[in-house]
Amino acid sequence: LPRAKETVLEAIELARRSGSTEAVAVARHTAMGVQQMLEEFDEALRNGWAAYHLYEDGSDHRTNCLTGIAALLKDMGDLEASEDAFIVVAHTARLHYYRIYAYDALSHVSALQGRGEEYDQRVVATDALDWESGPHSAKAEILFHRGLSLQVLGRIDEAETWFERAVDFATEHKFSSTLFRAESALNAIREGRVEWVAEAATATPEVREGLREMREAIAASAS
Repeated sequence: LPRAKETVLEAIELARRSGSTEAVAVARHTAMGVQQMLEEFDEALRNGWAAYHLYEDGSDHRTNCLTGIAALLKDMGDLEASEDAFIVVAHTARLHYYRIYAYDALSHVSALQGRGEEYDQRVVATDALDWESGPHSAKAEILFHRGLSLQVLGRIDEAETWFERAVDFATEHKFSSTLFRAESALNAIREGRVEWVAEAATATPEVREGLREMREAIAASAS
């Protein structure tokens, strides 16, 4: 990962020299992903937010980038900003995959905030998108997230069932990352380690205010 970071930062500089806005967007978008894995959240968000604004308005690349930003914010612990971003994705994405991902993430955010009734409502909305017969990668993530959400809400027996499904599905379809995380979570439940501690990190005012404005614009257009 440190070497990957060096390479992608070099790519950003080369993209700038090329004069291609799209190349800079792709390089900074990639940097966000690498820095997120390194838990360099502030730098990851800076690159992701810049990439989002460099992509063409309404493009699938822009939707992809905003989805990544929303997930990054969730990892950071800024659940309010993450929710804003996922709501924008859910209502603007042209591709069904991104809508599934966003609705699932919104249910997970509700669980992390302890809003059990809202979690159940958002699960219903996600199920209405027929994710079970959708892309296998999305299904693997949703199975795992259902387990995490139910665990946080204290519904341990249900959580264990979903983690078991996630392990079986990830094993069958060779999703090694999901398999590792689901097995770890399942073992933790069986050993009685089910605590989740919320982080206190928040995004920059620019990002938080920008996402809130985007969410409010969607609400206004729907009214």
